[in-house]
Amino acid sequence: FMKRRILSLLLAFVLVFMIASIGVAAQPKSVGSGCEVYTSYFHGNTSSIRAEPNISISVTLKRLVGNNWEYYDSSYASDQNSKQVTTSKPCVLEGGYYYKAFATHYMTSRGSWTSESNMLWVP
Repeated sequence: FMKRRILSLLLAFVLVFMIASIGVAAQPKSVGSGCEVYTSYFHGNTSSIRAEPNISISVTLKRLVGNNWEYYDSSYASDQNSKQVTTSKPCVLEGGYYYKAFATHYMTSRGSWTSESNMLWVP
């Protein structure tokens, strides 16, 4: 009886592990998605391992004023039946502030998620 119970528990564990693995494997992964800010432009990228019905990137450039990140500029790009979408926009940054890019990525199979760049100080 004890051996049968242990065997049943072991088989149940293997089944749960296999189902979880299939679920994880079925989730598309992003490849190299993110955003960056430089002294003369900011950009963002959303990439998938396979073509997506809809894929997009929205990047908002903000600057730190006091303790708040305030809107400075933005850029957006989208595509259909594509593996990747990129946006890039020139900018003129005023001195005396930290700047940061905040991105919202979207792909049909994964939904949306966010990323942010490192802070950039402009003297």
